[in-house]
Amino acid sequence: MKKSHRYFIPFLMFSLILTSCNEDDMDPVTDPVIVQFSTVETSFAENAESQSIAISFSKPANDDGTISLSIDGGTSENYTTVPASMNGLISLPVAKGASTATIQLVPVDNSVVNESITLTIKLKTVTTGFEIGTQNEFKAIITDDESPESVVSEANFISQNATLIETNETGLELQIHFSKPLVQEGQVIISYQSIKATEQHFRTEPALENGKLTLYAALNSSTVSFKVFPINNSIITGELEVMFRVDNTSGSITKGTNLMESVKISDDELTGKPKGYQTEGGSWGLKETIEYNERGDIYKVLIEKSTPAYSAHTETYYYDAQHRIERISQYENIDVLYTWHNNEISKSEEVNNGIVTKYTLYDYDNYGNVSGTANYSRKDNSDYRLDFTILYLYFLDGNLYKKMMYTPQNGEDVLVKTETFEHYTDGENPFPMVKILPNKNAQKKLPLSYQLEEGGANLSYTFSYEFRTDGLAEKRIASGGNVSETALYFYY
Repeated sequence: MKKSHRYFIPFLMFSLILTSCNEDDMDPVTDPVIVQFSTVETSFAENAESQSIAISFSKPANDDGTISLSIDGGTSENYTTVPASMNGLISLPVAKGASTATIQLVPVDNSVVNESITLTIKLKTVTTGFEIGTQNEFKAIITDDESPESVVSEANFISQNATLIETNETGLELQIHFSKPLVQEGQVIISYQSIKATEQHFRTEPALENGKLTLYAALNSSTVSFKVFPINNSIITGELEVMFRVDNTSGSITKGTNLMESVKISDDELTGKPKGYQTEGGSWGLKETIEYNERGDIYKVLIEKSTPAYSAHTETYYYDAQHRIERISQYENIDVLYTWHNNEISKSEEVNNGIVTKYTLYDYDNYGNVSGTANYSRKDNSDYRLDFTILYLYFLDGNLYKKMMYTPQNGEDVLVKTETFEHYTDGENPFPMVKILPNKNAQKKLPLSYQLEEGGANLSYTFSYEFRTDGLAEKRIASGGNVSETALYFYY
């Protein structure tokens, strides 16, 4: 028995030593650290403080490591992260012994009205000793702090009321102003309307499409604009008016109050041609505005009167195949018809609802001037009676000298009214004081004096003029006794 114990003890000591050496050389068996998001979603406004997004560990980290996260949604204009994101990836270092890790999400506050932004953050990869858990995705919703009501910008035309000559090649810029810089991109839709102008008479930049043009307004912009260009041609179109209108808006733009802007296009073929006149004296006034057809003949005349009550009507001129005046439509169902003989008007008739209510016969002197008229009107028995006759006398240059009106009384012609124009001055007179026929100007020069004799009264007036730089008269002042009257002349 003693012999056996002697051998057993050394063997036991060797085994203990061997076991001790093996335990020192081998790594202990450990479980990985499970990493996952503490929560799955959060929401905050863009003007909030930075947000901490926590990643929890199943136990303290055994060693240093790294967690890689991806982030999708939004742009760098909406947020930043700590640590910083590089190409959509965040590299988050982890220290040995740490129980949690966090990233900071910093929203970017702006003044733009936009929709909420959703960011998706995912745990992508981990280093040795770590393992991604099941709660590996996190959503962060960044909401907008602006309200549309507080940031809307009203769009209004900047008024110009300009006139473009047809030959203008640079065009006219029309601007639409916003009441405050835009906090959101938007559009302004412009439409147009016109009585006579079409897209054959003008164009726009940007171009019209189906009668409308779209103006794109960038973020922070204070205005948008477009240009209008007249289209030059060789025919008489008259003055055209185009009315542009803010038709619709989008983004943070809303309609203001000045939504329409007028642009007139002046025909270069009409340059210098009489457009009309306006005269005022005391409580009464008269204004005539002339439009022309493609040949340059009078097409329409708008007549406005204040006596002192205001009234207005438009006379429309019609011509025959030889371009001679044939008819003037004065009022609804009231026309004046002209009869021609030997290339001169021999008769005019006023027709009311198809019935000739009055007519005038014309005589001419050897110089082609109207020397006299006989004026008849319809009576109850359908007969026509002579109301009065007028004789016209002229200076040798064809300007009217005297107009004398006679009425038949007891078988004789009695002079009841005389108008005398004793003096004239050189200068084109587009608006004669005495109108006999629409195709005759009895006062080609500018009268300097006027005398009226009627009913025992004898009134005298003198005229003075102001001229434009091109020599056309633009203002006439009539004076006589306590009476003063001013007439303004207008041209295309």
